[in-house]
Amino acid sequence: MEAKLAKLGDYVKDKISGYKGIVVCVCSYLQGCDRAAVQAKVSKDNKKPGWLYFDVPQLKVIKKSVIKRGDVSVGGFKPDGAERP
Repeated sequence: MEAKLAKLGDYVKDKISGYKGIVVCVCSYLQGCDRAAVQAKVSKDNKKPGWLYFDVPQLKVIKKSVIKRGDVSVGGFKPDGAERP
């Protein structure tokens, strides 16, 4: 049985620390290590926690695609110099 690797928008739990949240960023490094930024829910006192990074294989997917990826055509760097709407 193949393990489900965490992807953007998945609700995950770190197998070591127990930290839970949504995957908001996945980074792939030349050395072969893939890391995911996990954003926890807002706390009871309405404080937004920062992202924590974990190795992707150490994350357990609790629920897939909790949040759908937004429209990528309107943000970020455009190498061709195209204007944004």
